Amino acid sequence: MKTLLATIILALAAPAAAQPYLYLAPSASTVQAAGISDSSSAPYIAAGWQFGAVALEASHVDTGSASGASRTWSASGPGLAVLGTVPIGAKFSLLGKLGAYWLNSERMDVGPPRTSATVTRAELGARPAIGIGVLYARHPRLQLRAMLEQVDGTGELERLRLVTVGAVVVFP
Repeated sequence: MKTLLATIILALAAPAAAQPYLYLAPSASTVQAAGISDSSSAPYIAAGWQFGAVALEASHVDTGSASGASRTWSASGPGLAVLGTVPIGAKFSLLGKLGAYWLNSERMDVGPPRTSATVTRAELGARPAIGIGVLYARHPRLQLRAMLEQVDGTGELERLRLVTVGAVVVFP
């Protein structure tokens, strides 16, 4: 947490050296929560500031809805992460991501004979996340990125895995 805080302070202290970007992607998520194991898709958006081989990124994640026999579960919330970039050629780079998501969940239980429903909302707090990915820089201002992230869970959220593939728009 101290490293993340130090990175944020450095990011705010050196805005002239930063290269801002926007990442837009559809995401596919696999959720294990509240007795449900399901996959769904939803939009993913992130904005970041690149400082050489390190970036600070703020994002918003939405898991979509995961459904079971009599239960539906979804979560969404903001995220903050540090990304590291390692070039592996002229146009390709490997990415590493370490951060957290602050998720809010909603669970709906439908009772028999499917005439009543109970909705439970919960703030799950900060959930640590780690990810790996690949970046393809076809053009200096437009790049393609694919990421796989694992979000740790406790309590109702047992596991969340995100896969995103989308475009990175780099601003001058």
